[in-house]
Amino acid sequence: MLIKASLALLLVNNASALSTPAMDALHQATQATQIKTIKWPFDADVAQARWGHDAQRAELAKTPRGKNETFTFSLIGDSEPGRFWFERVFPPKGKKVFQSLMTDMQDRSHDFVLQLGDFVSRGTPKNYAKFIEKLEAVADRPFFPIIGNHDRKKTNPKKPADRSLYKAAFASRAVPSYRNTDFFFEHGGYRIVCLDDSGGALSEDQLTWLDSVLDTDQIKIVALHIPPAYLKGRWALPAEMPEQGAEEAEKALKTSRAYFGTGAREFSEIVSRRGVERVYMGHIHALAYAEYAGVRYVLSGGGGSPLYSYPGSPGQKISHYIMVEAGPEGVRETIVTSRGEEMAFAAL
Repeated sequence: MLIKASLALLLVNNASALSTPAMDALHQATQATQIKTIKWPFDADVAQARWGHDAQRAELAKTPRGKNETFTFSLIGDSEPGRFWFERVFPPKGKKVFQSLMTDMQDRSHDFVLQLGDFVSRGTPKNYAKFIEKLEAVADRPFFPIIGNHDRKKTNPKKPADRSLYKAAFASRAVPSYRNTDFFFEHGGYRIVCLDDSGGALSEDQLTWLDSVLDTDQIKIVALHIPPAYLKGRWALPAEMPEQGAEEAEKALKTSRAYFGTGAREFSEIVSRRGVERVYMGHIHALAYAEYAGVRYVLSGGGGSPLYSYPGSPGQKISHYIMVEAGPEGVRETIVTSRGEEMAFAAL
C-alpha cells in the first residue's frame, strides 16, 4: 500500500508523465487526497475558490477587452520576505514592501496582476496562509501567480520538490495535476502563457505544450520564474536607474548563477519562431532587460524580496512593479519604484 501511494505521489509531481485517461484519473484522485492532508492554518479549498486560476479567469472575463483595444496590466516579481532572520531584519524599505507596492498599484488603472513567482519564502501551509491573507488585504483585481522555487517545499531549484500547495491553492483542478502548473489565459487579443521552471529546467513535454499554445494569431506573452542561461551577460539597465542602484543591479547580474540550462535552447527557438512579444521573468532580485533572437526579455525580481547585495548594505535598491500597456501594436512598460519614481526600458 505504501509503495502504491508513493508511486502515485511521484506521478502527480512528475510533469513529464504519460497522459492517458486512466493516468489522468489517478492524478486527480491522488491530488484530491493530498489536498485533504494539507494542515491548518491553510485552507486550500477556500484559497482555490477565491484565488485559483479558474476563478481569476472568470473574474477577468467580467471586464472583457476587444482585440483592438488597449489595456494595462501589472507585473510584480519576487516578494518572499527572505528565508533567513537577517534578511527579514533588513528588508528593503520596511517589512511590508509587497503590500505597499500592491496598494500603490491599486490606485492605477489596470485589469489584472501577473506575479512572477517566489511569493513565499518556503512552501509551507503557514506561509501560504499568510500570503492568502495578504492577497485578501491588498488585491482587488484578478491575480495570477506563477510558481517559483521558493513556493515549493524545497527551495533549491536543482532538487526535486513537492508542488502540492501551489497546485491546491492556485492551479486548475480541471487539468491533470502533473501539468497544471503550466497554464495560459487570454485578454484583449493577447494570450499570456505561464510556465513552471521552478525546478531549474523545462521538460520536453513542457516545450511541446508551449509550442502548441503559442500557435495562435493573438499577441503572445510568456512568463516564467527562472531566466534562461543564454541571457547571462546580455542584460541592460533602464537609463534612468540611479547610479547606486545600477551598481547593485550590475553586480547581481554579473555574479548570479540563477539561470536554467536544460531546455533553454529549445525555449529560445520556440519563442523566437512563434514571434513572442515579451518574456517576463523573476528569480534574480534585480531589474533589467535583454534582446535575444528577436525577442525582448524583461527581468523583474524586486517585488518585496531582499535585494542584492546583502541585506542592510549601502546603495540604492530598487523595489518595484511594472505597469504594462498592451495594445494591438505591442506592449510598453513603465517601471514604478517603491519611492514613487517612474522609469522605462529603451525602445525596441
